[in-house]
Amino acid sequence: MVNLGGFAMQKEIRFLIKTIPKHPQLLNTAGRMLLKQMTRIYDYYLLDGVSHPPAMVNFKMIGRCNLNCKMCIYRNNGFLSGGEELPLGLFQRVIEDVYRSKPVITLAGGEPLLHPKLIDCLSLVNKHGLLSTIPTNGWHLASFAADLARNGLDLLSISIDGTAEIHDRIRGVKGAYRHVMEGIAEILKYEKRPLVFVNTTLQAENYAYIDDLVSEIGEMGVDGMNINLLWTRPPERVSDHNRQFPQFSLRDGWSDESLKEIDFELLSMTLKFARQHRLFVNVFPFSSTDKIHTWYLQPTEFLNGHRLKCPWMIAAIFQDGTLRSCDDVIMGNLHNNGFWEIWNGKRMVEFRRTLKKHRHFPICAGCCNLFFDDLI
Repeated sequence: MVNLGGFAMQKEIRFLIKTIPKHPQLLNTAGRMLLKQMTRIYDYYLLDGVSHPPAMVNFKMIGRCNLNCKMCIYRNNGFLSGGEELPLGLFQRVIEDVYRSKPVITLAGGEPLLHPKLIDCLSLVNKHGLLSTIPTNGWHLASFAADLARNGLDLLSISIDGTAEIHDRIRGVKGAYRHVMEGIAEILKYEKRPLVFVNTTLQAENYAYIDDLVSEIGEMGVDGMNINLLWTRPPERVSDHNRQFPQFSLRDGWSDESLKEIDFELLSMTLKFARQHRLFVNVFPFSSTDKIHTWYLQPTEFLNGHRLKCPWMIAAIFQDGTLRSCDDVIMGNLHNNGFWEIWNGKRMVEFRRTLKKHRHFPICAGCCNLFFDDLI
């Protein structure tokens, strides 16, 4: 088990002291999120499936990606087969509906930088004073850097899975590492720029070299790094869910058998060295290798006692205009109904009531949203 105790806490404090003066909007957002946590508790226990506005609206801007990543649950589960793009007009209508409640807006994908109106959408979010985040594979980042900085992006999350050879192999396209590094170098040139974080997904091909990647990234001047556990949907977990809750059924599951090859003692040492680097490194949802072992090798086990509350906190809007939970469960279509009609509509209220009654669904085990309380 990795346990850096006070050392990790000192790094977090130093990170906050360094970051907040440059990005004061993050402090304002943190205050709003604290308030939303309080209202969420009220909603969960007293409103019988109805909810105040979400803390985050996550737009899946486009159902297309230019890479072929081995570990991508969206590719493995068929989410990226259509290539559809969220219309600008629909995006604008949702922002006009939600902006008064000040949610965090995520412009995701697929690969969001492939959306032809992405900068128009970002500009609209900035105009309404909302905190914005974009996760990207970084291939096109160099050509978008100026527009992202100019239009007030707050947080840029860039996916890198290892040093050059490892990253290109995992991403399935030669030259991916070169493109993403050129993009990082470009965005870091701007004095008024977003907070730049590197996201790495812990998997069999890269876990032994994470500390090498941290050293390489740390020399570039990024603000920090997230090491995230791989999110899978083992078929047995999906089958169990669909048997118990056919009214909220999910598509076929997917798992990564290569996770069984991980040497967890070596992983423990690698994470320890990575977190000792001067770069701020966060391991999510936990850095204990005992828990990572369970997460990867016993994926139907629940690793905390949380009552899952993400349907009270997150609105996920997909490129076809549907508002969904668990990526598959369609609550309504924004082409036909307004945001608030769906957010507290009959199906969404039933979904929340059912989730509260059962504490969580089988599909919730191994899902990062189970630890959403730890983030906002």
